[in-house]
Amino acid sequence: MKRTLALLVAVASAAVVLSGCGSAGDPPAAKVGSSTISRSTVEDQLQMISQSKAISKSLESRFGGAVPASGGSVNAKLGAFWVSLLVNQAVADQIFARRHLTVTAKDRAQAKAALVGLFADAATFGKLPRSYREAVLRSQARYEAVRASLPKPAPATDAQLQQLLDQTRQTACPSGKVVAHILVKTKDEADAVEAALAQGADFATLARQKSTDTGSAATNGLIACTDTDQYSQFPVELRTAVGALAIGAISAPFQSQFGWHVVKLEAWDLENARPVMEQFFQQQQGDPMAKFINAQLLKTKQVWVDPRYGTVKRTKLVVRIEPPVVPNPRSNPVEPTTTTVPGGSTSNP
Repeated sequence: MKRTLALLVAVASAAVVLSGCGSAGDPPAAKVGSSTISRSTVEDQLQMISQSKAISKSLESRFGGAVPASGGSVNAKLGAFWVSLLVNQAVADQIFARRHLTVTAKDRAQAKAALVGLFADAATFGKLPRSYREAVLRSQARYEAVRASLPKPAPATDAQLQQLLDQTRQTACPSGKVVAHILVKTKDEADAVEAALAQGADFATLARQKSTDTGSAATNGLIACTDTDQYSQFPVELRTAVGALAIGAISAPFQSQFGWHVVKLEAWDLENARPVMEQFFQQQQGDPMAKFINAQLLKTKQVWVDPRYGTVKRTKLVVRIEPPVVPNPRSNPVEPTTTTVPGGSTSNP
């Protein structure tokens, strides 16, 4: 059971980058300063994606069409996106080397989580060629190490969170009532949770520690506000239990298709909504790593992309790769010169 509050549906997923390098005699797909991304790297990875039904399905909605496009080619938006990731990786690798950074166990763990999210799920990622998995994990870990080296953004103040809560109240939680749950596998575990709560344990703390629904556990067990479309999709057993509760009350354990639940009905105020508002505030501020990569690209004099994968666009504030709008050219592109218009990408999945 992996659902979050409707307010968080738009939260951007973790940034993901991929490995890529050039070799002698291999035409370039992109160049970023002194780094070259080979065309074979891009084509091999895109072909691997198009051959995986699970990965293709997970990416289709994001790119507005089938990943293997008509005629066996790859979706143009996906191609531009993939090259953007490789460009971002090249920038991260340059910073990693320049700052003499090292990869920690936490970096590796975050890298794996990001890649599992990109490639549908852990099982699908595990079916990719071992050599590729190992290479992309090393690359993503370097990216995470650079992220960890950046200054931490200032946390939101109570005044900022309250303002955000007030601004989103009518759309996110019109009823003013939010449901939190603790999900466990067995009745014995649910009974233990009920007993701990009866002895004065904090519901939010137990949700973070005990709930197998890791998505809601991160927000103190919050899953949805009542009277929302998302809430109506939850199991009837859960909605029945919630319907019998007053604000502040906790249910007895009950079972659904997902396991055993203990639920609590809470008021949608700053005290209860804080973890959600903090996540939403961070989303509004933007990903610090994406901003950092963009700043580096803005400073880079030479960034070039093979037009079959997209067109480099640059403004005073942002650098991006836009997908091609015409059939991909078959002829080799002109090699970049010192006057080549620079560009790159700031978007990550």
